Amino acid sequence: MRRSQVLNADTAIPVTSLFHYEGAMRELILQAKVHSVWRTAQFLMDLAANDSQIAQLVAWADILVPAPSSAWGRLRGRFDLAQLTTARLAKEHTKTMQLPPGRLFWRWRKRAQATDREQHNAFASQSSGNGDSKEKTKNKIKILFIDDIITTGFTMRELFAYYPNTEIQVLTLASALPVEPQPHE
Repeated sequence: MRRSQVLNADTAIPVTSLFHYEGAMRELILQAKVHSVWRTAQFLMDLAANDSQIAQLVAWADILVPAPSSAWGRLRGRFDLAQLTTARLAKEHTKTMQLPPGRLFWRWRKRAQATDREQHNAFASQSSGNGDSKEKTKNKIKILFIDDIITTGFTMRELFAYYPNTEIQVLTLASALPVEPQPHE
């Protein structure tokens, strides 16, 4: 299990990933997403569904939200691994699954492929989201964003801005983000 974080304004969004996005895991994800190999997609969903730490994250959440995928990939018949994994976890743990905002869900290309200027303009037009308020957390909805891969964190920061006054965590199958050092016990 890997832990990292994505910074959004002054707030760190915790990210939990099963694996680093390299080697065999990278090949498996590409096989499922790019080549639409259903057995591989099922295997990756099984990894998530059978992990005890993921079960704890899902139990923590009130709502599960899959990261949006590009409309181009879906139109080409590619699997939306984030949505498939989220649906399975929601069903197995009797949790509510909510689709991401429509504007994000129907993107034509991946946010990680956006230019630096496009990313800057997107953030300049949005507020900082839920911020770091001192409100009691008992009234906040807990959202678990689920994605197959996290590379830059752009999509998660964008989702974060759409859900003010919530507690947010991110779960991914694999991460290309740097690993956060773990304290020694």
